[in-house]
Amino acid sequence: MPAFPPGPHEEWLDGRRFLWQTPTTPPPPEGYPLLFVLHGAAQPAEAWFGRGLVWGWRQTAFAAQALQAGYALVAPDSLRPVAWGPKAWDVFSADVNSSLDLPFFAALIAWLDDAPFSVNQRALYCAGFSSGAFMTSRLARTFPRQFSAVAVHSGTDADAITLTWRGPEFDCISPQNFSPQHPPTLVVQGGKDRFVPAACGLHYYEQLQRNNISSALLYNPEGGHIWQGQFNQDILAWFAARGT
Repeated sequence: MPAFPPGPHEEWLDGRRFLWQTPTTPPPPEGYPLLFVLHGAAQPAEAWFGRGLVWGWRQTAFAAQALQAGYALVAPDSLRPVAWGPKAWDVFSADVNSSLDLPFFAALIAWLDDAPFSVNQRALYCAGFSSGAFMTSRLARTFPRQFSAVAVHSGTDADAITLTWRGPEFDCISPQNFSPQHPPTLVVQGGKDRFVPAACGLHYYEQLQRNNISSALLYNPEGGHIWQGQFNQDILAWFAARGT
């Protein structure tokens, strides 16, 4: 695994916490490309930096490779959106004003104007795992012009899930519609995922294709509900090919 530079650095914005890290190499003239990384349910932001749960080491490896490839990282920390649920992202509200998290991301995007490092704001990306994957799909719908590309890993479109007293319920059958401005989307799915049915990830990809959204699928038929580390370079190559 590539070594991490010193850090990460902790910041607070409007009462919300996030971590950021830059590569050891100087930024290019236009600034670092920037990758938001969104953790899964019950994980902290530190999962991307080797300081979270042991089972987050695959995400740590991805973050280290992203830094080595020249991406600056921003890892926001989620809240607990429902009292009886785990720490997770509020993916169920499509309206910015009623969401616990969408205003936070709007503030983070604005923070990049004054970030303590140089950012190429024409090369913003987002990769999310599990709950973070649902949140990534929500960000792609809410802020479509902000992201050059996104990766939804072990998740599906936030519009295809409903929160019930039993927990999230998935709709992996109904047609989904996307704005023509929706950013290019990479779907990463394991065939033996016990939490997010593989059919949901595959349906999400099919619906992106049906809507003529630039999209691709990385599918591991033996993969469970974990970060599929064998695809790390493919994910980074997907982002690099869509830089501006």
